Amino acid sequence: MTRLDPENARSLKDVLVEEVVWYREIERRLATVVERVCRSHPNAVECIAVALEETRSLPIPLRRALAHACRSKPPVTSVGQLSRDMGMDRRTLWRQWSNAEPLSATMRLEDFIHWLQLIRAIGRKVTGTSWRSVADELGIHQQSLGRWSRALADRQLRELDSVTGLNTVAGFRQTVLTALLDGTSLEGPEST
Repeated sequence: MTRLDPENARSLKDVLVEEVVWYREIERRLATVVERVCRSHPNAVECIAVALEETRSLPIPLRRALAHACRSKPPVTSVGQLSRDMGMDRRTLWRQWSNAEPLSATMRLEDFIHWLQLIRAIGRKVTGTSWRSVADELGIHQQSLGRWSRALADRQLRELDSVTGLNTVAGFRQTVLTALLDGTSLEGPEST
């Protein structure tokens, strides 16, 4: 995303990019571009990471931290762990999240992290695989997955079959993308 001017257009001529969204087109085109990127990256968590990295309404350190939470292996399971991984003070991370309207009004930072783990688990769950083995593979407790499923998706783990699970993932992704787009800065320099 950049301003539409001749210098920016010339700068992009030798750069391999999937899409360019000019600021003046952001409201009309960004959702379509993000959805297209999501289809080309079938991993739902990676899709969210891409959207977070492209959202200028979030401070750069918060964008990087949230994208790291999406991509980390083993998965980040707490705000404290995320702040340590990023070399940030936990209070700074909390403050940046709290100021990230409307995303912070949609969910708490720890809920966002737990959603990521639930989505990863849903993506790994196949017929014949137990939730315990999925949790073990992710390095988290099955009880934690169950607690997050009830609290966040309002479902028991056993209810998250392939169809319900995919609907749950799609609902979360839509919630996050909508919150990001609602808070998108249409003009101005990147937040720091």
